[in-house]
Amino acid sequence: MIPNSNFLKTQLGLRIIESINCVETETVERTWKERLFSWPWKPRLRTKQIFKPAAYIIKDTLVCHPSYADRLRKEFRAAPSYRGHNKEE
Repeated sequence: MIPNSNFLKTQLGLRIIESINCVETETVERTWKERLFSWPWKPRLRTKQIFKPAAYIIKDTLVCHPSYADRLRKEFRAAPSYRGHNKEE
């Protein structure tokens, strides 16, 4: 059985809510190469925004980006059996 949100809620006490707006923003400096050779050409812009998936726990609820939830489910699938719930049938 492949773990899903119901499994995580019943066995681990977590409920997962997926939101595409759940991201963290990081500002990084652009290199000279990127500033001079990127299209559209904007050499004066020194920084750019990078968006990373994030996860927050609120009581018994995990609010996370969909890619983060997929990675979490894959890790549960690969983990040793938890009370026999992810055995191959």
